[in-house]
Amino acid sequence: MLIFTGCIYKPYYHPGYMGSQPVPILNSPAGGSTNYLGGTVNYEDESKKNEESVLGKLLFQRNHTYKYGSFSYHTEMFAGYHSIEAVEEKAGEKLNYYGFAPQLSGSLFYLLKETRLGFYGYTGMFWEFGEYDDWIDEAEEAGHIWKEFEEYSGKKLIGGGGFLFEHIIDKKSLLSFKFGAGLPGMLHIIINYQEGSNIFNVGINELFESSSVSFSYMRAW
Repeated sequence: MLIFTGCIYKPYYHPGYMGSQPVPILNSPAGGSTNYLGGTVNYEDESKKNEESVLGKLLFQRNHTYKYGSFSYHTEMFAGYHSIEAVEEKAGEKLNYYGFAPQLSGSLFYLLKETRLGFYGYTGMFWEFGEYDDWIDEAEEAGHIWKEFEEYSGKKLIGGGGFLFEHIIDKKSLLSFKFGAGLPGMLHIIINYQEGSNIFNVGINELFESSSVSFSYMRAW
């Protein structure tokens, strides 16, 4: 009967929230306080529904790096679209979404020669709006989908953490690997390389029936 009424079993969730990568934790190679400004492009693929989501972010972060740890505050504004394919009534449509997310993050590490080994964590709030946000409520009420998070009402707590490995190449260069879990992102791997004032970041995550990849460029000033 569910098939005849058009209802599907696959869950739907807010793509800006669940598809985006965790905040990049940008520790300074030489320590001290640093501002970072940059942008991110993120692509999420949901193969079982044959749907995709694309978003862009504008990011600002201020980081304080100490001998055995760091602390950062971060904010991001984002906008993107999600293409609908698995729901016949909306198949082929691209629905926009947008929002912002202030966050706090930090790390604790031990310095072994030129290598930092430790842990990191992040937390914050996430607000998401737009056509997709309106549609997901209407579609569930009509019986076309079911939502992964029933309590979602436009804002949600985010957070997570994991393991940190950083190699200090010199006072201006650093290579960093992070592996952890949380929301958004579930299981994630984050790699960033800093050369002078330029920071390049790649993030990959696996979430339920989807996976996403992000590419970021940020500049220290």
